[in-house]
Amino acid sequence: MYMETKSWVSLLVVAVFLVAIGEYAVLTGQVIEPPGNGAPEPVCMEDWDCTEWSECTGSVQTRECTDLNGCGTELSKPAETSDCEVQEEEWATLYNFGGDRDKTSKPFTIDNDLWRIVWYCSDKEGRDNEGEGYARVSIYIDGTNTSISHEFAYCEDFQNRPPREIRIEEGGDFYIKAQANELDIWSVKVQERVA
Repeated sequence: MYMETKSWVSLLVVAVFLVAIGEYAVLTGQVIEPPGNGAPEPVCMEDWDCTEWSECTGSVQTRECTDLNGCGTELSKPAETSDCEVQEEEWATLYNFGGDRDKTSKPFTIDNDLWRIVWYCSDKEGRDNEGEGYARVSIYIDGTNTSISHEFAYCEDFQNRPPREIRIEEGGDFYIKAQANELDIWSVKVQERVA
């Protein structure tokens, strides 16, 4: 009788143990291998490394993220896209220059490393020049005859269009030469970006 009770108690203990393991597995989502069937496989911990966010384009910026441990899962992968707003640039006008025919501006100094000229030309009497009216704007380093940038356009190209822009990424002393035929007037603004 004693041996039968002992065997029955042993079976009961084993059954309770197996039920406890099953409940633990259900609660945690982990599979527990019974002793003697080998150790459970190690868990791979994701380790994500992401690039810097791209510039904002179309109200979206992107980046790429790589799992340094190569787990093959994406349980904790960071977002690779984000909504954003394009920051409008602000420009301060330093110098206005305009007229007709050929003219050269007075020298001017730019301390900023990013500046631009915004220019346009048009027929004096609002006529369509049919390709005859033109203007050329050139930027020169002061004290030299070295042009760092120039642009040519027919004035009729400006009809119902925004002014043209030339950006320069260096400071220094400069002057501007503008050329146009007698039918046309032109205008140039020298602007630097406001920080």
